[in-house]
Amino acid sequence: MKKYILYIVSFFMFSMSFGQETKIKYRDLDTELQSQIDNPGVNPNVLILSDLSQLADPSNSGKIIKVQNIFTMTNDITIASNIILIDDGGIIHSGGFSLTPDNTMVLFNGEDIFLDFFTGTIVMGSWIVNKVYATNIGAVSADNSSTDNRNSFINLLNMVNSSSGTAVFNKGINQTGIYYMSASAIPLNPFYPNRSPEPTVYIGNGYDGVTMIIEGDVTIKKIPDNLEKSLLFQAYDTKGSKLILKGRIEGDRNQHNYITKYYLNTAPTSGTFINFRLLEIDPENVIITTKTIDENISVTLNDLSTIKSEILDYINNNAAFTDYSAVVDPDDSDYFIITGPAGQYFKLELSEGDTNLTALQFNESNITHENNFLFTFGSNSDDFIIEGGGTFYGSSGDAIICTAQLNGSGGVINFVRGDVNFDTGELTSNASGKYVYAPSLRDFSMSTYSNRWFYVGMNALSTVITLYPNYWVLWYDENDNFIESSPLLEMHRRVNIKPQWKKARLIFDYTPNYTSFFIFMDPKSLPLGGVVKDITFDFNRRQHISNPPPDLQIINCRFKNVGGASPGFDIDWEDLGKYSTDGLVQGCTFENSASGSLIIKGAEGVKIIDNVFETPTDKKASLIGVSTGYGRKTNISNNTIIGKNDFVDISSKYSNNYKTRGYLNVGAGGSLISDNVFENIQFRDGQDTGLITEAPGKSTSVLKNNIIRISKPWIGNLINEYGNLGWENNQWFFNDKSILHYTTNIIFPLVEIAFSTNSSSIQSRRIIVDDGTHNGYYKNEYVRGIKPNPVNYHNIGWELYAQPIDGYDIDTNLSIRYGFMGDKTMNNVYVREGWLRFYLDQFTDIGTGEFPIYEIKNTSVNVPAEIDENEGYLLNTNYGATQWTTALRTPKKDVNFIFINCSIHVNGTITGYLLKMDHNGTTLFDNCVFSAETPDLIDFNDTERFSLTLGEVTFIDPEFKNVSTILRAKDEIIYTHKIVNNTQTAANYNTVKNDRNDTVIRMENASANTVTIISGLYDTNDIIKVRQSGTGTTTLVADSGVTINGTLVSPSQYALATLHHVGGDTWEVTWQ
Repeated sequence: MKKYILYIVSFFMFSMSFGQETKIKYRDLDTELQSQIDNPGVNPNVLILSDLSQLADPSNSGKIIKVQNIFTMTNDITIASNIILIDDGGIIHSGGFSLTPDNTMVLFNGEDIFLDFFTGTIVMGSWIVNKVYATNIGAVSADNSSTDNRNSFINLLNMVNSSSGTAVFNKGINQTGIYYMSASAIPLNPFYPNRSPEPTVYIGNGYDGVTMIIEGDVTIKKIPDNLEKSLLFQAYDTKGSKLILKGRIEGDRNQHNYITKYYLNTAPTSGTFINFRLLEIDPENVIITTKTIDENISVTLNDLSTIKSEILDYINNNAAFTDYSAVVDPDDSDYFIITGPAGQYFKLELSEGDTNLTALQFNESNITHENNFLFTFGSNSDDFIIEGGGTFYGSSGDAIICTAQLNGSGGVINFVRGDVNFDTGELTSNASGKYVYAPSLRDFSMSTYSNRWFYVGMNALSTVITLYPNYWVLWYDENDNFIESSPLLEMHRRVNIKPQWKKARLIFDYTPNYTSFFIFMDPKSLPLGGVVKDITFDFNRRQHISNPPPDLQIINCRFKNVGGASPGFDIDWEDLGKYSTDGLVQGCTFENSASGSLIIKGAEGVKIIDNVFETPTDKKASLIGVSTGYGRKTNISNNTIIGKNDFVDISSKYSNNYKTRGYLNVGAGGSLISDNVFENIQFRDGQDTGLITEAPGKSTSVLKNNIIRISKPWIGNLINEYGNLGWENNQWFFNDKSILHYTTNIIFPLVEIAFSTNSSSIQSRRIIVDDGTHNGYYKNEYVRGIKPNPVNYHNIGWELYAQPIDGYDIDTNLSIRYGFMGDKTMNNVYVREGWLRFYLDQFTDIGTGEFPIYEIKNTSVNVPAEIDENEGYLLNTNYGATQWTTALRTPKKDVNFIFINCSIHVNGTITGYLLKMDHNGTTLFDNCVFSAETPDLIDFNDTERFSLTLGEVTFIDPEFKNVSTILRAKDEIIYTHKIVNNTQTAANYNTVKNDRNDTVIRMENASANTVTIISGLYDTNDIIKVRQSGTGTTTLVADSGVTINGTLVSPSQYALATLHHVGGDTWEVTWQ
């Protein structure tokens, strides 16, 4: 049962008359008792201690005992009930014994030593105190590592905890303010320890509202050791307690005796030596090796025991290993433990040398980090606050970590398909059932703590956010009797447990994928909530904060110089077995982290707001800023991120940030990247690093309403994605500094943006799989200030994938590259200065079958004038031969193009390059405009410009400005809103396909004329019109196989013949 002690307490004392029971309030004690304390002879209820036995004497119950002399305990003492113990200039030394309270109040005299329990034990119990200084209990701040204050600190907290009081770690009079203390070893997995079996400094420990203060002139240092798992302070089983850290808690990072292990379990039967390599690791970055000791150790064949002795002797006696020693592991004689100089971390690499051993005979432990913690959030330490402006410094592991009391991992793998009655709990196995249910019950009972909540989640650290976000639970009592069913619940969210719920069964809707489910259903007794505020974290080796409690708020803290062991992040917010968390990181500054600033690994709903992520000043520091790999629904907003690489994943929000340099990696997990200002950054979509996510349908992540400024060079691709991103309403601005990474052929303010020999480009050249999940698109994008350099005007373009485009305004060449084969759309594209080229790299080139349709609507292409005839957008000779391109170019691919309401305009004097069409399908230009400054020609018979495999080309209501056309027989121009005159001055004319419908063939010759209707060019219901304009006559002539019914000779000048194609090659003619 947890004890609740109020600051206003009652205490029974006798008055001066001995007959009246007086209730004294704690806040009034100093006033009401002052006269009695000063005049003990007046009140027989006040006793001056003369012998320590008086403390335990029952006859002294309820008395005030003043200590004026120095006493040393010679036995354990249990204080009589209701005594007030007053420091009146005396000291009680523990003598190594224990002191047990019985509703005992202690009044200390300022910071003076009173109860000297540097040794011995103050038993936690019914102490009544308000504020207790470390020096009151005999702690010594001597700046001496041989002075271990752990026991005095434990005694201090034992007394304060039971009063919900305040423990103050003070400098003390004539002391240094530097306390040393040993750590408490943790023998269990460091991420999930219960209590240490060793005496430990606990804050709370069953009591609420406890305060621990470390004054600003105080440093608490860990005594150096070689422990792999340890802690200094732990909040434990408490609510609303706090650590006010004004000073400093310091680990033993630079003095720690790091160790590593190896074993050899087989003796070689051939060869002479084993290779032994010891790698000294950079003290600040685990991936950097600063020194290698590489030695071949001669061994005796066929004798494992002798070989072990030879290796041990070599390490302990060879000059190469002067700073190292080796011993046999006392817990396992097959292992050797290697210890190095204080503060030096190292790894081992063993190999067979020239012997016949293999890697199977070696086991290199290679401990990659020490799990030593300065402070831990222990089980059930809810709403704990750390504040005060102080520093956690120099841990050989982590500064802060969350520990837990768990109840197994709870994996549920095999589900049963069937029907469920949610009212009765009845289950029926059924191969066509609507549900799948867990075959066994999950037991939520625990021996130490009651479970307060549970969660349901997918396999730990999986990229799966689950396609099945909801579930039900059937609840049972301890005897497996059904109680009730839950409403529909959401994955990855905490669900509070009622006391009567002892066991549970998990239910999902049926899905064919249920056989691949691996579901965790875990009950937890983790700490909840809390605040870490105004704290500096500096030079901690492994991480500053690991696995914070759910809902923890980290506010206005400074994180810097983490590194030396993996993982090496400032904050590693993991899900600790996949519980949900809604934590906050706000107003913090991050500097110089070895691996990264902040990683969200599996946790949900973390908010990262108003922080500053600084550029590393140390070249060994990592450029990772925020990484939400496997994290869900992270909110990253209003941050300043300088020179860092960020990873955004699974339904997260990245908005209103200012980010400069580095790159942004966006997983296809349905995230929104909006309203940011990006400056000189590069973009990735997650697949580039193998982190592509599996959100529902692998839903597209969207970049929207961002301002992107590029003013400096970049290395590699500016955008590197796999068709997983939606780009919407972003504005891109480039300036001339973007080109400074080029050393040749540079003319300001131009920049090459693709197809670059030095790979600094904007490319869309990844294979996009047509699996229903790659749903990228472009909408209302705006690009300014970028052009190819002059050498590459003719062949370099900003590249987009062949995916939906609805609005793209760009002032340079545009290329459409990779993208899976299928129908495509492009709308409202404006190429202000450049050409438009389709590559369609993933489309086939077979030439037969049904082709997909690429529809281009409301698109304008404007090609500027060339610089000179050899260096322009359409023609270039810089590569030793004529290089040319085209205003609009299509590839030799199986595709039909439709252009609607489009325009193509070419400036300059180079002609013949309006169109180049190589695709195998048909082309329709509907209401399109073709114009040129210099008279130009589109000749579809030019096989260099138009492929022999090009299908029919149809123009509907085209407008040609300074451009003429020569069509092939199968091509045509259709005008739907006006008559088109085809004037002929020769006497004889053979019809072509374009003469149908709105075209009138005008025969102007004054002599006898003939118009031959050619076979096979027309569709049923087509119309051909012929007018005799001159003074002669026109005779209609039937081509071979053609039949013309009606009058064949014009009756008069200006007579108009209308021929109706009634089917086959049969026509009917009427004259007007």
